[in-house]
Amino acid sequence: MRDSDKSGMKRILAGMLGLLLLVVLLFSTFYLALESDHDCCGEECHICATIEQCEAVLHVFHSCQVKQVSMAAGLLLLCLILVRVAAQTYDRKTPVSQKVQLNN
Repeated sequence: MRDSDKSGMKRILAGMLGLLLLVVLLFSTFYLALESDHDCCGEECHICATIEQCEAVLHVFHSCQVKQVSMAAGLLLLCLILVRVAAQTYDRKTPVSQKVQLNN
């Protein structure tokens, strides 16, 4: 592979890992909110064990606040939409771009 292919692949993998991290953080938060008042069945409660795992994930990323993560996700989504719209706008075919000679 060439260097540009490797760097492109690294960018794609970094983006996918970033999105995966964001999804894990968001789903951990949602799970904690939904299951915070569940009916506990004792020491071997599977929901309590999952809640502890979600809290551990959120504790690892305690330094980044929820506002910063949600703003970053919103900005990423906005940038993706703008790139998509710009690509559609500038991808229009014109006689000049197709090098068509117009004879009157």
